Formats: sequence, structure tokens, C-alpha cells
Amino acid sequence: MYKSQEKYSDYQIFLDKVSPFDYKNSAVSLRGKNLAAGEKVYSQDDITLGKLVVEMDEIGIGVKDGFDAEALKHYRDMFRDIVVMSHKYYIEATLGKLSPEEFSKRIVQGREIMSAFFYHLYRKLSREKYKRILALLESGATGLEEEDS
Repeated sequence: MYKSQEKYSDYQIFLDKVSPFDYKNSAVSLRGKNLAAGEKVYSQDDITLGKLVVEMDEIGIGVKDGFDAEALKHYRDMFRDIVVMSHKYYIEATLGKLSPEEFSKRIVQGREIMSAFFYHLYRKLSREKYKRILALLESGATGLEEEDS
């Protein structure tokens, strides 16, 4: 198997496990294309996530380097809970105050803003954690159990 085929297989496996739409019971139409029963359809986000999994492997944070493949599923589940919570807050704040059109417009805008918020929040928290871990390692700590959350 060529290296590019291996990469494709890596993110194809990820996509299959994480988020395909699987039309098992009936043929459907998606954007004018008739899909056979059982055919999988991936969103652009699914494809981007799959490519990122391949990139993770290429930089040394993949399964072959000891990274737990199940961690990605845990991240997805935790983010799903965060999305549900953020939608709950949005709906509670806007219920009965907006027309359906305005509600839809704001939720699309909110999705983009919250995506950027979570991206930058992750970067900020990750940098802070890295500094603490690095300080522990430099102090001669033998394990991360000494590191506080």
C-alpha cells in the first residue's frame, strides 16, 4: 500500500468511526444525487477532521506513537455536550424574542463566533498547561501526578 493510500485509510477509518451519515434503510437524495441504501456521505467538516487526524499522525501524535485512538471519540462526546449546553443558553435567551428567520441568522453567526471562541480558548488553556508541565519537568519532577489541574 502506498503511503498516500495509508493516509487515506487512516482518515477513512476515523470518518467511519466518528461521524458519517449512513443511509442503511433506504435510498435518498442529497443535493440532487441519488444515494443507494448503505452509502455513506461525509460533510466538509468530516473530511477536514479526517485530514487533521492524518496530520496528527504525521507530526507524532498518532496511534503509532502511543496516542489513544479512543481519545478522539471522548473529545467529540465532550464537545457534543458543550454544543448542547451552548444551544440551551442561546435558546433560553432568545425564546419568543426572535422571528424564525432572525433566529436562524443568529445561530449561523453564533456558530462561527463560538467556533473561534473555542479554538482560542483551547490554545490559551493549552499554553497555560504546557508552561506548568514544562516547569515541572525542568524542576526534576518524576511524573505529572505532581502537576495540578
